[in-house]
Amino acid sequence: MAVETIDGILLLGWMERDEALKYLCRESIFSPSMTERDAERLWHRYRDAVRSLPEREPKMPVRLPLAKAELHAARSFRNRHRTSPTILDVIKVDPFELMVHQLAIATGISSEYEPKMTGKWWLEECILAERRSQLVQKIDAEGLHIELPHAEFLVAIEANATFAVTEHANFVSVAKFEKRLVLTAGYHRSFAYIRAAGNAPDAMARSIVVALTTDLPVQLSRASPNTGLRATLAGPRPPLFCDFFDERLVMRVKLRKKRYEIFVHKREIDIES
Repeated sequence: MAVETIDGILLLGWMERDEALKYLCRESIFSPSMTERDAERLWHRYRDAVRSLPEREPKMPVRLPLAKAELHAARSFRNRHRTSPTILDVIKVDPFELMVHQLAIATGISSEYEPKMTGKWWLEECILAERRSQLVQKIDAEGLHIELPHAEFLVAIEANATFAVTEHANFVSVAKFEKRLVLTAGYHRSFAYIRAAGNAPDAMARSIVVALTTDLPVQLSRASPNTGLRATLAGPRPPLFCDFFDERLVMRVKLRKKRYEIFVHKREIDIES
């Protein structure tokens, strides 16, 4: 049976070796198949391209003025999330100045957003939208299967000990890391918006309205074992969102298409003294 694929892009040169080889040898489809030796050579080539870049001055993106409709959306957003301790503000920035921690984008997913791209759409779907996905559940001899429409779901145990599956906050957001802002959520929508804008040279033309939060991805927390990613983003040549549009730095691939589910089952465990 043929494996379904989806178009994707990788910032291979910023990945650690093991992550790069995982994407090239297991997560992508090549004909003929990519060997580990060839994958490592390819990774070194992109790694060298990153190392040859000029150092990037650590600076915060300029906050651009909000238009009338954007001010109204910002007020609505703040009212909706007024009890959240992690949301600081709603700001407008040039996404090309944002750091990225996610080094792969399924551009096939982004393409689904592109036909709807307008400034109003951005406000409605990336700041103000409330997703209420219907989850499909199935129980069989193995346990409970919950089909997810996408990967952005969390599993939690509520205060009353009930099991809950909740959708992650669906707004596009950024957070401060070191002396920059990092795009924390909304990669596919941001990529679609910029591609639809025609990669305009005017920062105002490609600017986006985002939520400024204190929520850093777990990969960037001090408790994370992935110190390599933290060091890369804190280093002199961190990956920026603009790099996804630089043909020297981005690699186009066919990614294995994924579906997501939560599986809950009961098992017996031997008691050992």
